[in-house]
Amino acid sequence: AIKLKQQKRTLKKERDLAHLEASIKMREIAKLEDIDQETRVRRLQATQTELNQKLKQIDQANRERIKTAREARAKAELAEQKNRINAISALEMARINQNLKGEENATNRKIALADLAFDRASQLLDLEADKNANSQTLKEALEINHQNRIAEIRDKAEADRIAKEQAAARELIASETALKEDILEIERLRAEVNLKGQDRELELLRLDYEQKFMMAKGNSEKILLLREQQSQQITAIQSRETEQLLDLTSDFFGSYGQGLADAAVGAIMFGESFSESVKAVL
Repeated sequence: AIKLKQQKRTLKKERDLAHLEASIKMREIAKLEDIDQETRVRRLQATQTELNQKLKQIDQANRERIKTAREARAKAELAEQKNRINAISALEMARINQNLKGEENATNRKIALADLAFDRASQLLDLEADKNANSQTLKEALEINHQNRIAEIRDKAEADRIAKEQAAARELIASETALKEDILEIERLRAEVNLKGQDRELELLRLDYEQKFMMAKGNSEKILLLREQQSQQITAIQSRETEQLLDLTSDFFGSYGQGLADAAVGAIMFGESFSESVKAVL
């Protein structure tokens, strides 16, 4: 309002000065004695024309000043509004970061910050919507970009969650595998020390296949093949033991016939292993 009054006073002074200068010039023309009346009239009309042109120039300059002042005022108001939006956004950002600390709140924090950025951009775009013919198109593009950003944040959070669960599962499996391997090794050492002959061989075979089954976990076809191989090897060990016993008995049957009979009776009466009883006799 103060600047407008100053502009009006300036305009009045410029117009008054133009009128005064034209009036002085007209009086001087009127006083001239060495020109005829027609020349005097032409000079007076020319002076009036110059005055009118000058007044138009003054008015035009004043309109330009008013336009410039209005533009400057609008620009200042726009800058003030932008600063206010940015300041509010900065405060809200600080609040979000304070209230949603920690890794457990990371996804919610990112979404809240993305929403805040979208709101800020929308408000800034609305400030100049009347000056931008593409404002609506830009706003639609901004909305699409925001939705894509939210989807990206959620997809990334889900992928991270799955990756962590898989890593934890792998770590658990590795830990369980290591524990089972330790147990198998202890049992293998016990078998080596405490068992003999076929019993030790069968126990070591069992432990060997236990480890193979553990390594093939989840592969049903391979496990089935391993069981078949294990069964074949058990049969082979037992058959070899039987053949060895038959060989021994055939060689010494005549000499130890009564002893073998006793071994058989002992196995039946006392539940002893017949092979072990035979070995004891031989």
